Amino acid sequence: MGSIAELREEMLVLEKYWERGVELHSVGVLDGEEFGEWGAVCMSAMVSMGIGGLEFVAIIHIRA
Repeated sequence: MGSIAELREEMLVLEKYWERGVELHSVGVLDGEEFGEWGAVCMSAMVSMGIGGLEFVAIIHIRA
């Protein structure tokens, strides 16, 4: 499992990806349905990363 620093880096990349989706939607490149799909992918990834982070913290506390 990666470190918290790696998780933060991945979250920053995902945040930039989300911001790009917002930009594309605002200029009309993505319609509402496509933007919804874009958002669903981002949210799913964030949830997965959050769960990974919680697992990491739990393992650290169990070992301590």
